[in-house]
Amino acid sequence: LAVGEVFVPEAGASGITSCLRGVATGSSEYAVAIVSTAPEYATVASLDVVAVGNAGPITAPITAPIIGETSSLVTPPGSAASGVVTMLDESAHSANPVRAAELARRTTERRELAALVSDAREWLPQAAMVRSVAEAKVGDILRLNANASIACRSADTRTARVAAVGTRAIVVADTANPTGGYTDAEYASIVATFDTLVYPVDTTAFGAPSNISAYGKIILFYTRNVNALTPSGANYTIGGFFFARDLYPKTARGRLQGCSASNEQEMFYLLVPDPNGTVNSNRRTKEQVTLLNLGTIAHEFQHLINASRRLYVTPNAVASEETWLDEGLSHVAEELLFFRISGYTSRQNLLLADVNRQSANFANYASQNFARYFSFLVSPEVNSPYAPNDSLSTRGAIWSFLRYSAGRQGEGGEPAFFHALVNSPQTGFANLSAATGGRIADYLRDWAVSVIADDYSVAQTALLAPQYTFPSWNFRNVYPGLRFAGGIPLGVYPVRTIPLQNNAPRSITLVGGASSYVRFSIATGRDALLHMTSNGGPLPSTLRYSIVRLR
Repeated sequence: LAVGEVFVPEAGASGITSCLRGVATGSSEYAVAIVSTAPEYATVASLDVVAVGNAGPITAPITAPIIGETSSLVTPPGSAASGVVTMLDESAHSANPVRAAELARRTTERRELAALVSDAREWLPQAAMVRSVAEAKVGDILRLNANASIACRSADTRTARVAAVGTRAIVVADTANPTGGYTDAEYASIVATFDTLVYPVDTTAFGAPSNISAYGKIILFYTRNVNALTPSGANYTIGGFFFARDLYPKTARGRLQGCSASNEQEMFYLLVPDPNGTVNSNRRTKEQVTLLNLGTIAHEFQHLINASRRLYVTPNAVASEETWLDEGLSHVAEELLFFRISGYTSRQNLLLADVNRQSANFANYASQNFARYFSFLVSPEVNSPYAPNDSLSTRGAIWSFLRYSAGRQGEGGEPAFFHALVNSPQTGFANLSAATGGRIADYLRDWAVSVIADDYSVAQTALLAPQYTFPSWNFRNVYPGLRFAGGIPLGVYPVRTIPLQNNAPRSITLVGGASSYVRFSIATGRDALLHMTSNGGPLPSTLRYSIVRLR
């Protein structure tokens, strides 16, 4: 193999055997990228890898620190992920209160709303014919349910005041919010930012939301109920939420079923400033909340677009997307916001120096995707882009895979790729497969190669075929300069690899979507025989694999 060349060996009845010829002068180094493309995360595949005539890796598995350039994985204090050290140290499947609450809400939606889908679709055209909606004005009083855990009963009705009206959104503030919060002028600035920044970013990528409210505007509901979701002294903050129940009819009409606690609005719920710590003794300054809320708005707006288009716009669509894909798309929305604010594009292969030039924006809108992806990279054999557990590592992996897949479309094709995922009648793995043209197994195989091979060196990457590259970020350059909260730079690109010594078999077990990276070298003038089997027989058809020469 030439440096940067990727070889996909053919499978045989007794596994896979490849003879690799060493170079005439110097040594050569290789990696085998293996990925399970089984559609179900619970599917487990095992294989054994052995080589004869090789040696272990001769270079470090990770890049060296970049001295003098550091950026933080930490978002500002009070953000949704202020406890980054805890998050990064979290095991892949342990409970996290922020994601546990989100997963519970999605589970509630599926359980309580599934029976109402067909009736809701019948209701909307009827409601549109009889509904007459006056334009909201600043000072108008609304009554909105802010229950964050129960869909169609036990309404927690809050009295709320319209604080600002924009072209695309209405800001409504709970009248019981703590003192020291936003003024109407500040709310007007928030709605202007939504109109001119967040709305075009999300709708360009995913499409416009439905309009059950009949006035074509989104309600941003700032309520202390969101603050109450974070316990006193917690090292995390729940910054907001979307609840699909608000898209369903409130009362039964004829034979139609209703969701009595619905607000019958396109809306989501947001954290409010609380400088005195009135709610659960958690102090929230305006500055902290403002920084957190912009990313939260982009994230929750994607959820709203996805759910509303599935329910009312896309014909015959399954009403609820799988949590892992829905969350992955919302994390893409955060990244798209970073690109728009920073002025960067998704094709620049951004370096640490680029991150440092936009350090505040990176911390606010992009760093958490790196924190989540870190958790995948350190344990890729047991984590997957499409695990149903909503773990930190799952979110990081699906963000990376979606970003890679979008990059593979070419610059002009990225919005169409994201739009296809939100506007598909299918969900989950089937949806992702359709968006990749039925080639999801190839995409997963090539993404795995990019994880280990992209940006390994300038010379090697220049020779990699485009499908093995990640055009947005130079991870090997950025990660070494990132740091834990208050700590030193990571100094590493943290992908876990398996060293392969001469005639020393290694056993690997992969869940659906998981990957593994085996590294070895070949001395000058030597040949090496690489053999991969599954219990002495052929590999499962769901396993994909590639050999790439790194140097």
